Amino acid sequence: MIRIFHTADIHLGMKFSSYPEVQRELTEARFAAVDTLVERANSEECRLFVVAGDLFDRTRAAAADVKRAAASLSRFAGDAVLVLPGNHDFIGPDSELWARFKAEAGDRTVVLDAAAPVDLRHYGVPAAAYPAPCTAAHSHTSATGWITPETRLADVELHIGIAHGSLAGISPDPEQNYYPMSVAGLTSLHPDLWLLGHTHIVYPAEPGPADRVYNPGTPEPDGFDCGHAGNAFMIDAEAGAPPIVRRLDTGAYRFEQRTILVNPGVDLELVTGEQVAATAGNLLLKISLRGSVSSAQRQLLSTLENAVRAKVRYLAVDDTELTEAVTAERIEREFPHGSFAHSLLSTLLSEDDDAALTAAYELIAEARLDH
Repeated sequence: MIRIFHTADIHLGMKFSSYPEVQRELTEARFAAVDTLVERANSEECRLFVVAGDLFDRTRAAAADVKRAAASLSRFAGDAVLVLPGNHDFIGPDSELWARFKAEAGDRTVVLDAAAPVDLRHYGVPAAAYPAPCTAAHSHTSATGWITPETRLADVELHIGIAHGSLAGISPDPEQNYYPMSVAGLTSLHPDLWLLGHTHIVYPAEPGPADRVYNPGTPEPDGFDCGHAGNAFMIDAEAGAPPIVRRLDTGAYRFEQRTILVNPGVDLELVTGEQVAATAGNLLLKISLRGSVSSAQRQLLSTLENAVRAKVRYLAVDDTELTEAVTAERIEREFPHGSFAHSLLSTLLSEDDDAALTAAYELIAEARLDH
């Protein structure tokens, strides 16, 4: 049995310029993630540590970042670290990034920069890797085309495919620009299992005994389109037996979006208390407010937002779909007492028909603009 730690899409050097308040923290979190992953792999006595692409966020990574990444990975206590160039950190003819990384890396760190089998028996592991490195940021075809029955190494217990690119039905790649692959296509090739990267969504969400294709998603969440807490896979693989796969939570930060519906009858202090109670840890939160509130509630809402803001690392509030409710105070403020508009709106307000009240107010407001 060979225990493999599988990660991808760490994106070291990601800038997070959209979050200036926590930019430095988020950038640092990605480096800390590498240390966390290596420590976890060591504690589980993994033999292989696989980064299936996009260790770095760009090909022009800072020299200090490359050195730091190589040092972190060198602390893996197993047999070998396998690093595949992805579409963000692709390997080119004159790739300074990977030349520098190789110079900094330890003897047990292997850059999978060629479309050729890697005999892992040289590192004491009875397995072979079949890498599909990215050679550009975009490609309409998968890099796995070279893997055929003729390329299969003989007398090896386990054959491991490692690739980076979109996965049909899972990845958002409508124009097929990111080394497109499919589960059926990969399983038709000869490797016993496939370790993928590129898509920040975990696949499969709940690995089963029939699965042979794995994509762990990013180990550290990187935006509001990343709904999970950061993941990696630990795989116990043995020739002729179904892999045993564990999905691990690995992230330190979390991005979350919430929609809150409000109206004049809602207790905003209670709503705020519920939001604070549901908030813990290093959370970046985006709240969308929808509905209507009175002018007094609007002022209170701004104050109560601060209670949530104090509990999170970052808060963005979208109130573009929040309107001022049609209340008795507003009717008195905007329409003369005894006028048709005042009478109609007051009657609808007393009947507690919010939909009719809102529609009537909008029609009256539109008629006033026309005049």
